[in-house]
Amino acid sequence: MKLTRQEMMQYKDLLENLEPGDQTYTFHCKQGDQNDRLNIKFDSSGEYYLFHCLHCGAGGRLNSRAHSATARLQRPKRYPEGHVSKFVRLPEDLRIAGETWDVRATHWVKQYGITDEELLWNGIGYSPSRGRVILPVYRETELQGYLERKIFDEDPGPKYIERRKPDTRLWKYIEKDSDTVVLVEDYLSCVKVSRVYACIALLGVQVNDEILSTCLKYNRVVIFLDNDNAKVKSRQLQIRDQVQLLGKEVQVIQSTDPKKLSDDELRLSEDVWT
Repeated sequence: MKLTRQEMMQYKDLLENLEPGDQTYTFHCKQGDQNDRLNIKFDSSGEYYLFHCLHCGAGGRLNSRAHSATARLQRPKRYPEGHVSKFVRLPEDLRIAGETWDVRATHWVKQYGITDEELLWNGIGYSPSRGRVILPVYRETELQGYLERKIFDEDPGPKYIERRKPDTRLWKYIEKDSDTVVLVEDYLSCVKVSRVYACIALLGVQVNDEILSTCLKYNRVVIFLDNDNAKVKSRQLQIRDQVQLLGKEVQVIQSTDPKKLSDDELRLSEDVWT
């Protein structure tokens, strides 16, 4: 579905605060939690504003130099020299699903069966300047930070680089109408498992009070980490003990990396967990 010029112009106030290469998210069509799903990006040339709704797929392109007598867009405001934003900013060159990615970045997400719809819904993108897949974390529509995932063998950096607001612990939560929540270790596992159950990605192997509080919403908690070494397996048991203090039914799955499960295996897991 294509957005009309009139529909895009209603976001004029947001556009005036964007610099070339900047992007923002705002409300479009989905009510409730995580409703800021309209991505507005000012391309690096300063020529166009690009719109894409991560919920309904509506989009469009608006010329920043349009000379309508009733609605003329101003050039974006410049921040004063030395200005430091208190908000985390996504990379300026972030490319979302449907735009050009390095083939290795595409392979990394597609090898686990992640769909374009899931990439868009979760805001997953690729940054050419950083050569990494960008995995954003939102809490009630506000960006908390993101992970940069290494995809090039020649990249000397760590597998993950974390960018986050000060004093913020990153963890991802995908809500679902179920009586079970599954705790997984990494971002893509959360996306895959959430096809079946509510899911929390610890983005590590530790839980905090916020995560435990979220678990209270559910009758049962399944702990399903990657199980790729003895330390992780031991940590699962420690998390189990913490969750049991909540008085919830707890189950630990010690098998494979959950993001490697096929859809059929996920459905089988649903039968096993029930």
